[in-house]
Amino acid sequence: MSHYRVRHLVLDTFPEPLSYYSGINSGDVYLEPDEEVHFFSVILREGQYSQFGSAYSAVGAIAQMEDGRIYTGEIISSETDSVPEEQTSERTFKLKMEIMPRPSE
Repeated sequence: MSHYRVRHLVLDTFPEPLSYYSGINSGDVYLEPDEEVHFFSVILREGQYSQFGSAYSAVGAIAQMEDGRIYTGEIISSETDSVPEEQTSERTFKLKMEIMPRPSE
């Protein structure tokens, strides 16, 4: 499946929102399309995920893509990818995100 690089990801966590900027703090962030329509996995590496914590769900999210498109949604679940990425010791984590379709104008 294709991965789409995110320029800026904001997770609406308490007490402060978390921001991830691709290439700046802890590496790149990607969206991976899911089989279900309007669902994506947000791919975070181990260092990024430790800031988020596994207990959070139903957290609002905003993703600005490299081409300028902006998606809003909600993180509805999280899971640890059990296979190390590219045969390194660093695991990746997937946050399942439901993208809210924009109302027709």
